[in-house]
Amino acid sequence: MTTPTPDTAPVSYLNEEAIQLVLERANTVAAAGDRVPSPCISVCRVNADSGLCEGCFRTLGEISSWGRSSPDAQRALWQTIRQRIALAQG
Repeated sequence: MTTPTPDTAPVSYLNEEAIQLVLERANTVAAAGDRVPSPCISVCRVNADSGLCEGCFRTLGEISSWGRSSPDAQRALWQTIRQRIALAQG
């Protein structure tokens, strides 16, 4: 049996309210310049099956490295978050 990865895990952890809040924040990223907003929406629970936070859809490693990441890397992670949400929603 293979372990689910953040991009292939079951979607049972998805919270529609969290998705809406994260996607609203994602829409502000392009205009953010050198300050990229954090995906955190203060729903800090990591789903055991997916390894993703149920609020911001990041892994623990992604959460812990956010503050040390360049704006370009942060924007790339935002793109990954959007892709995870889109894949999970089908």
